[in-house]
Amino acid sequence: MPTPLTLAAVLLAAGASPDEARIIVDAAQVEGPIDARLYGQFVEFMFEGVKGGLAAELVRDRGFEEAANATGLSRDWERYPDDRNDDYGLNLHWDDSVAYPVSLDFLDRAPVLHALRVDVGDGVVERHGLYQPRIPVRGGVAYHGYLWLKTTDYDGRILVALEEDVSGGQAFAEAEIRDVRGDWKQYPFLLRPERSDAHARLAVLFAGKGRVWVVQVSLIPGDGVGGVRADVEARVAALQPAFLRWPGGNVAQDYHWTWGVGPRDKRPIWSNLSWKNEPEPGDIGTDEFIAFSRRVGAEPSITVNVEGRGATAEEAAAWVEYCNGPATSRYGAMRAANGHSDPYQVKYWELGNEIWGDWVRGHSDAETYARNYVRYSRAMRAVDPTLQLIAVGDNDMDWNRTVLRIAGDFIDYLAIHHYYGRKEMAGDARNLMARPLFYERFYRDVATLIAQEAKGRKVRLAINEWGLDLPESRQYSMEAALYGARLMHVFERASPLVAMSAESDLINGWPGGIIQASRHGVFVSPLYYVNLLYNGHRGKDRLKTAVEGPTFDTSREGTAVPVLEAVASRSADGSLLYIKVINTALASAVQTQIEVVGVEVGGKGDWHVLTAESLEAHNSFATPDVIRPRQEVIPAGARFQVSLPPHSVSVIVLRVGRARATFAGGCFWCMEPPFDKIPGVVSTTAGYAGGTVVNPRYEEVAAGATGHAEVVQVVFDPGQVSYEQLLAVFWRNIDPFDGGGQFCDRGSPYRTAIYYEGDDQKRAALASRESLEKSRTLPGRIVTEIAPLAAFYPAEVYHQDYYIKSFRRYWSYRAGCGRDRRLRQLWGQSDH
Repeated sequence: MPTPLTLAAVLLAAGASPDEARIIVDAAQVEGPIDARLYGQFVEFMFEGVKGGLAAELVRDRGFEEAANATGLSRDWERYPDDRNDDYGLNLHWDDSVAYPVSLDFLDRAPVLHALRVDVGDGVVERHGLYQPRIPVRGGVAYHGYLWLKTTDYDGRILVALEEDVSGGQAFAEAEIRDVRGDWKQYPFLLRPERSDAHARLAVLFAGKGRVWVVQVSLIPGDGVGGVRADVEARVAALQPAFLRWPGGNVAQDYHWTWGVGPRDKRPIWSNLSWKNEPEPGDIGTDEFIAFSRRVGAEPSITVNVEGRGATAEEAAAWVEYCNGPATSRYGAMRAANGHSDPYQVKYWELGNEIWGDWVRGHSDAETYARNYVRYSRAMRAVDPTLQLIAVGDNDMDWNRTVLRIAGDFIDYLAIHHYYGRKEMAGDARNLMARPLFYERFYRDVATLIAQEAKGRKVRLAINEWGLDLPESRQYSMEAALYGARLMHVFERASPLVAMSAESDLINGWPGGIIQASRHGVFVSPLYYVNLLYNGHRGKDRLKTAVEGPTFDTSREGTAVPVLEAVASRSADGSLLYIKVINTALASAVQTQIEVVGVEVGGKGDWHVLTAESLEAHNSFATPDVIRPRQEVIPAGARFQVSLPPHSVSVIVLRVGRARATFAGGCFWCMEPPFDKIPGVVSTTAGYAGGTVVNPRYEEVAAGATGHAEVVQVVFDPGQVSYEQLLAVFWRNIDPFDGGGQFCDRGSPYRTAIYYEGDDQKRAALASRESLEKSRTLPGRIVTEIAPLAAFYPAEVYHQDYYIKSFRRYWSYRAGCGRDRRLRQLWGQSDH
């Protein structure tokens, strides 16, 4: 009998065929921008999503919080050396008469504060104490640790050791603590094991006599920064996430932010009601999360608790003040006291999570939530009016309609979550491959609803949770990667409406976590590699792309679903084209012809491909590299062939032989001639930029209805002429002091501007303006705008090369407009 996965392959293969396919990319047609925030990530307190996964701390139950057994120890601790013999010289006791003080704010049920009491007397077991097993250590790495001790009469040494976890095992490293006396005090130690052991133990040994209390034992590898695992942080940083969402997820409706601020050892252990009442240490709180986000280049996105577990709008506003308020404010002062005087300027704040679901605290109907949202948003924006706020949306349009109608004026983003899996697939794996296309249609419906219910507001979508309900092996196979890649194609096509996305989860939590981090190692899923490839080759502008090829039918998700799908984009400076392609045929390669029009491309390309020998193949701790990207150089050009493997995700990188510069200098007829004559300039194109309407017409632009300026886009060979040289030509052919237009043409469409692509062009443009300002006495202030190029739209054909095609009319217009006369006044010559 075939396995479910084998059956899935058979079903999909039956609908696929080895037909050829064709992909046409029109590099001259920009269909829209691609938002970098489409590639964000989501971190949640969910089992070992934070503790054990993100957090570097190796010791479990650091404060002996869990209930004690007959020996006086909780489940993660054991007597040393073992329980073979009676050790009457050592007694351990869960003592609630003495405690290290921790915060109890907002806890549902205040725990009994306590400490582990150790009574040491005369005995015959010479090396005794307690230990925690399953501590993975690496040889040569420094381990920084400490413990808090209190005593009334203890006299002698305390030893801390990393050892082999067997009777009579080798000690890898040992540190000595002396002069233990008085009230609670932190005693640090350093251990540097000589060898690695995935199953070592941390022992705390008492070589003296007397009574001592122990709490908050800690051990962190020296390569961990800010309490975060180095191996996990490196893999997160490689993804270059635009934002990180935290602390949830469902758990956001359980969480109170004060649990995670202040001295680490004074933070409480809280019960995670969303995930089987798991005890959660406060090691990674607000300060640690924001620092981690900024280290990996991401903006933090914080989800506040709305009405769950006693949460209030005042608490949410206080969290905003803690993050963004000045050090003179009440909660800003608390942040400063915790070592962070400068405000964090956290921009993105989400108000609640899935409040439509009865599994979260604070669950309500849409109207109640919308009114709560308005109340919370007012309180939060009273602290910081610049916040970008995210409201809870749903796949249910009735919920969205109510929320938008009541709260639309206060919403910047509407969060919608997508989960799909075994139940929805109904035994047909083809449904999984087709499902993302449903969401593309759904987003258009949401856009219509936004226009109806939130008039005048540019509410955008944050798909900041999406995932699959599949068995582990399928989550870590190409099946999940193909689904995720197709969904990312949908996000790119739906941008800018879809502005943010993040899969569930980034680290552990459940099998959907794309980074699986155990105590002993890390592996990443194929979907991780899709994120790595797609964000690393995201591009700035999405290009018009058409695909012709085989299709398949599904039982639930429609018919004639394309087997092959592609999106294309170009880099910010226009020098690279990225073609992302998925082949969902699970048994056969598709011979594909790729055609690129509208730009010259080089004769070779880089092909990054992610695939596997079979759908049964999957990554795991035992086989972490079964599926990983490979790269090769392939023949390319205006038309080339590539054989796309079955069940594969590809990114093809093509080099453009030319660069671009875009300038606004009044009438675009007059801006083509000075550039056309320069050696190294390949072409000039009259067009429109700087506006808000897609594919504007000349009549709309000239009337000032679209916000565009008339521009000329210059394609040039950087080997013959530099961008700086083109800037010099630009300045000599405009009046940069006229903010009302140029010469006889008045109004915003005739303003002057430099529209840069990439940081290099931006720096060059700013430097050229500064140089001009310093080079001579100017008749006024330079008002020429320097701004990023969002999109360029070629003007109508009759406007192109107008000075050549309509020679007499062009010169009559130019002379009558007074352009050359003014240019001679400014620069002494007219370079036309």
